[in-house]
Amino acid sequence: MAHSTVLFLGLFAFVYALQSIIFPQDVPPIVDVAPIMDVDTLNRTSFPEGFIFGTASASYQFEGAANEGGRGPSIWDTFSRTYPDKIMDKSSGDVATDHYHRYKEDVGLMTYMNMDAYRFSISWSRILPNGKLSGGRCTKCSVGDSGTEPYLASHNQLLAHAAAVEQYKKMYQESQKGVIGITLVSHWFVPFSNSKLDKEAAERALDFMFGWYMEPLTSGRYPQSMRSLVGKRLPVFSRVQAKLVKGSFDFIGINYYTANFAADAPQLSHYGPSYLVDSLVNFTSKDTFI
Repeated sequence: MAHSTVLFLGLFAFVYALQSIIFPQDVPPIVDVAPIMDVDTLNRTSFPEGFIFGTASASYQFEGAANEGGRGPSIWDTFSRTYPDKIMDKSSGDVATDHYHRYKEDVGLMTYMNMDAYRFSISWSRILPNGKLSGGRCTKCSVGDSGTEPYLASHNQLLAHAAAVEQYKKMYQESQKGVIGITLVSHWFVPFSNSKLDKEAAERALDFMFGWYMEPLTSGRYPQSMRSLVGKRLPVFSRVQAKLVKGSFDFIGINYYTANFAADAPQLSHYGPSYLVDSLVNFTSKDTFI
């Protein structure tokens, strides 16, 4: 099946942290930055034909009905009820936005807003209401090796994704007439200034967040900036693995939340090695929320 140009744009659900560290003392005053496009003219026609605009929800944030429909308690139920003081307003997901009872109304609102798609999740404790308690952490190390482990975990995740896609295409796609893809999370990054270094920093920031996954999916290897800065700590796909990962999707979903300024920060090399600073980019979200 040819790769679809369909993309999914998620606007709700969890807020993901930037994959770097902000050091305010290292950030210079904001200066005027030339926009990369005229946002006043931005509309649906600015996107490729077939682009799907949608929204997404996460079960605990949306569902409510915590004790209905055969649902068992989840770890979030236990945490929010046992330690309400840990929640800013002492609330829980027992009711949330009551999507369980009001999903028809919610979907109607999405239709009214001209959404094309809706991605939702179902609480695992509805599917497995009597889940067993695992043994907990397999190590007492509370920090881990942030210079290697995130890269290894992501590498294995990409390989697992590609293997699942291959299996689906071989075993089920023809009979189900389905499509299979992957959803990635990315912020947009704007150069902190018009300097060449900050423009390059914005590109690196995108490489380290979006390109980390998207580049292997389209080329079979990691972005050049990651290979250069992370070096031997970054795993390498074998020829067989690269062939498996490359093109392992019929569609790409994008969960987009916000934008950030990106400034060149070579001084961050003193804080590493860590995936949090390997990009040598400093971020600030001041005046960048879209």
